[in-house]
Amino acid sequence: SDVYKRQITKAARAAIASGQDIKADAVAGDDSAADDSAAVAKGFDVSVSIADGISASPGDTVFIYARAWKGAKMPLAIQRITVSDLPKTIRLDTSMAMAPGMDLTTAAELELLARISKSGSPVPQSGDWQATVGPVTLGEGIEAKALVIAEKVP
Repeated sequence: SDVYKRQITKAARAAIASGQDIKADAVAGDDSAADDSAAVAKGFDVSVSIADGISASPGDTVFIYARAWKGAKMPLAIQRITVSDLPKTIRLDTSMAMAPGMDLTTAAELELLARISKSGSPVPQSGDWQATVGPVTLGEGIEAKALVIAEKVP
């Protein structure tokens, strides 16, 4: 457990340091420092679509979020759109944290989810539709992930 905490702390410090490097290089006009781990420190894009044959109303709420693969179920970053917005590529980033100190950089691996909520509630309910992918390791092509909503919540 202590080893895990040290690894996460080390990864978070590296991500923060990388993000600061990108900001400084961007001001100087140098994009060469924008590596995968640094891009994750700020955020990443997720493509979300809905499979054919899924019954959903245009006004139904869609939650797209990332949470720790193993651990708390609280989202580390979340966005809310409607079915009428799909398909869409959205950005999840560290500014979308729900609690201080609990953002995308605090988990070594993430689970990405997209869920259509008939009730508008962020809590999954029977009859909702969803898509999940994970574990996703930070810095390994996370920005290329796509979620196709096709699985019914029992």
